[in-house]
Amino acid sequence: MYVLLICLLSINVTFVEQTTYIKNSNTSQNEMYAIVSNYIPDSESFREKVSLLKTGNLVWSQEFQGKSHFYISNTGTVVSIIRHGSDAILNFYDQNGISQNSIKVPFPHGGNFTKDGKLFFFLSGSNGLSVFDQSGNEINNFGTCHKYAFSNDGRTVALVHENNFTVYIDKIPVWQTSVPSAHVRSVVISDDGAILALIDNQYLYVYDLTANCQKYRVSIKNPTVLAMSPDGGLIAVAKEERHATSHISVLLYNLENEVVWEWSRILDHDYETIHHIDFTENDYLHVYATDDLFRFSIK
Repeated sequence: MYVLLICLLSINVTFVEQTTYIKNSNTSQNEMYAIVSNYIPDSESFREKVSLLKTGNLVWSQEFQGKSHFYISNTGTVVSIIRHGSDAILNFYDQNGISQNSIKVPFPHGGNFTKDGKLFFFLSGSNGLSVFDQSGNEINNFGTCHKYAFSNDGRTVALVHENNFTVYIDKIPVWQTSVPSAHVRSVVISDDGAILALIDNQYLYVYDLTANCQKYRVSIKNPTVLAMSPDGGLIAVAKEERHATSHISVLLYNLENEVVWEWSRILDHDYETIHHIDFTENDYLHVYATDDLFRFSIK
C-alpha cells in the first residue's frame, strides 16, 4: 500500500482517520436528518416501515408500500422515489411526514435539495431538469441537460448540454459558452454561485461566474470525481490510473491554478475506486472509496 501526502503553500491538510461508512444511507447534507427503513414481512407486496430521525431522535414513522429511495433536505422535508419500470413516482412530504404531492416522472436520473432546503432539483431523461418547491409544485423547467449544478439557494444554475454550458440567474440565461469536450463528467458550483468547475475526460476547467470568464484550464490524466469548498476557494479533483488495482490521487487547486495539496494511494482491491468527495462546513475533506472513508482536516 503506497501513500503520498504533500502540503504546499499556506494550506495545512491533516489526515484524521480511515474508517468505514454506511453505504447508500439516506441522510441530509448537514447530516442532521436520516431515514431508517425496515422491511415488513408481507406475502403479497413489499412494505417498509420508514422513520425520520433528527440527530438520532424520532420525528415521524409510517409504513410505505414499495421500496423507496429518499432525498432529505436540511430542514427535514423528504422526497421519496419509487421506481415503476422506466418511470418513477416522486412523493413529497413535509417535516411531519404529511404527504404534499405525488408526481410521475419518466426516465429518472436523480436529484437533490438545495442546502437551504427550499428547492428540489430533479433530472428526467424526457422532461429535463425540473425544480420543485417543498410542496412538490414544479416552479421551473430548464430543459434537456446531462450535467448540472446549482448554488446554495438555487438562484444560480449551470447546465451542460452537448458541448455547451449555460448559466442562469433567477431563471434568466446570463451566459453561455462552449466546452471542448462533450464528455463532461462532473460540474460543481460554489455556495454563492460565483465559481464553477467542471471536468471532462482530460481537463479541469474553472470559471468566474461574476465576470463570465474562464479562470484557467489544466490538463489532468483521467479525472473522475470533483468537489468544491463552500466558499469556492478550493477545488478537489480525484484522478485514477487502473492497473491490477487503482492508483488514485486527490489534488486540491486554489483559484490561481496552484496545486496546494496532493494525496495518493494504491487501493487494496481491484473493485475499489473513489466515487465521491465532499467538503464539510466545519473544514473537513471527505474522500469516499468503495470500502473506506478517508477524512482530512483543512486549516
